[in-house]
Amino acid sequence: MPWPTVWGGHTGGDIASQMACKGMVDYYSETSDAQNGSGYFRTKIRHLKSTLLGVHNKIIEYGRISGECEDMGTTLSVLVLLKNKALIAHVGDSRIYRLRRDLLEQLTEDHTFAQVFLQKGYITPEVASRHPIRHVMTQAVGQVLRTFFIKLRKLSGVTPICYAATGFTICYRISKSKIFL
Repeated sequence: MPWPTVWGGHTGGDIASQMACKGMVDYYSETSDAQNGSGYFRTKIRHLKSTLLGVHNKIIEYGRISGECEDMGTTLSVLVLLKNKALIAHVGDSRIYRLRRDLLEQLTEDHTFAQVFLQKGYITPEVASRHPIRHVMTQAVGQVLRTFFIKLRKLSGVTPICYAATGFTICYRISKSKIFL
């Protein structure tokens, strides 16, 4: 089941966020429950990418038609549980983490100017965490979008997975396809 979590801080971001959530609910309702076949995971990834691009294009079109929300966009972090794997799709500055052996591992990478500066070595992690443009995104659903971050991760045992956005965190404990809040 996908766990869509979206936010919109830009003009019309709340609308873009709602459209992205609806798109992810549609993704789940259209997803086949077939659990067999060698191309199972490839098919799931392809379908998720297609759904995300469709959501992206719908948000752009809505913005064009409405006029006042022309530049609307949203972050998007999706967790889809498939057998013993987690399919993660991500755009923006919200994050998904995994907690294992008392260590918090960030599974997604921010799409922000501060992250770009950090990767290029222009600033340190400490400076990035409080940089004035730390939340200015380099890509978002409905705005600039070069690619979706989509990753398939193997889960083992009980795996706590957390979603974090500014001032908001949800943690899920996943064990053999059961989810606990």
